[in-house]
Amino acid sequence: MKVLWLISDLPRAVVSARGGSSEEVKGSWIDGLAAAIARQKLEVEITVLCIVGNEFDITVSGVRYIGVACSRRGLCKAGKVRQGAERRIREKVLEIEPDVIHVH
Repeated sequence: MKVLWLISDLPRAVVSARGGSSEEVKGSWIDGLAAAIARQKLEVEITVLCIVGNEFDITVSGVRYIGVACSRRGLCKAGKVRQGAERRIREKVLEIEPDVIHVH
């Protein structure tokens, strides 16, 4: 089963793998849940929405983390997802072809 998990904060695993500082970590619970899912032998695709220029594709402990550049001005405006961000998310969904999508 392929799971696509859309989140907005950089998990500790990503920050550490990219040589970042602990101040960048905002969603530390994400790491524990991703590890638990990976132990269930699911193919886990975690897409992290980030600022332009911060795209990445890394695998840490069997979990693939993909950074998707969206917009310099943030993901949303007035409660709506920006067009550029929506297009990039749609592209990743078509590329990954997940069985389940979880949007956090």
